[in-house]
Amino acid sequence: MISLQKRKWTQEEKYLIYDLVKEKTISQIAEIFGVTYSCMASKIHKMGLKCKREREVSWSEKEDQILCSIYEKASKDYIMSSLPKRTWCSIRQRAKKVFGMERLARDVTYVDHTFFDEWTEKSAYIFGFILADGYLCKNESGIGNKNVLQIENGIKDIDIVYKIAAALKFRGRIVQSATSAKINIHNANIINQLIEKGIPPKNKTFLADFPKDIPKEFVRHCIRGLIDGDGSSLILDEDSRKRYMIGFCGTEAIVKKVFSLIPFDLSENKVYQEAPHCWRFGIRGKKAYEIGKWLYGDASIYLDRKKEALDIAKELYT
Repeated sequence: MISLQKRKWTQEEKYLIYDLVKEKTISQIAEIFGVTYSCMASKIHKMGLKCKREREVSWSEKEDQILCSIYEKASKDYIMSSLPKRTWCSIRQRAKKVFGMERLARDVTYVDHTFFDEWTEKSAYIFGFILADGYLCKNESGIGNKNVLQIENGIKDIDIVYKIAAALKFRGRIVQSATSAKINIHNANIINQLIEKGIPPKNKTFLADFPKDIPKEFVRHCIRGLIDGDGSSLILDEDSRKRYMIGFCGTEAIVKKVFSLIPFDLSENKVYQEAPHCWRFGIRGKKAYEIGKWLYGDASIYLDRKKEALDIAKELYT
């Protein structure tokens, strides 16, 4: 390689440099001219050029807006997908040095971190499912990545794990064993939103309650998630007679709340205590079928096995 002191640049070479900085890196230009990187960088600087500016890779206003809107809460994969022209090193440096931002956690796997920011049919359903049968751990120290949301189900109901993963746009691994399937999500914003909407980060089994601020139009979707997570929608064979049954079990507060929110006359039914921290109700027959239609009739997300029981019930009651 030739040093700067020994290199004399012709006018033709200078014109070529003007063209090359628009599409190549300093290292690539140095290789073309057979000089060192420092030699080439110095010459480009003396000519008043900047490779990044000339190649139009300086951060645009739109990129900065994207960075500021997602850096603190989104996963690494989500951020990089949103800024495809940037390296992770460049993104981190820009966020820290220019905007003074730090990420809430070090989660990597792509997931829609905004999923629980607003109530929708799917967010209400999955919230209910997690409230009934999910595991939540909040990173209190702020160090490392101890935020965990685990959604797990038996292998016979693996369909709902895949449906939830798809709704959340989760691109991580679905872990399967001989008996179960599960996903683990570590996004801090998702954990925070679930807690803010009412899922207790500790002692969920004993403290779970129905979300207080959920809009009325999404209540039935949340109840469907609860029933799919820890309830019943099945065909009973009682005294050689098939009957449809729908029910739910959980804490006293949540079971009584769900019971009160079902818009049908349940005066002949009741909530009862089954164990020290377990309350339950079960409704049979045509009334159960009407409730099932209210919950599952036009739903876009549900546990297949429980929806199929309702489909069978249709033959019994229509």
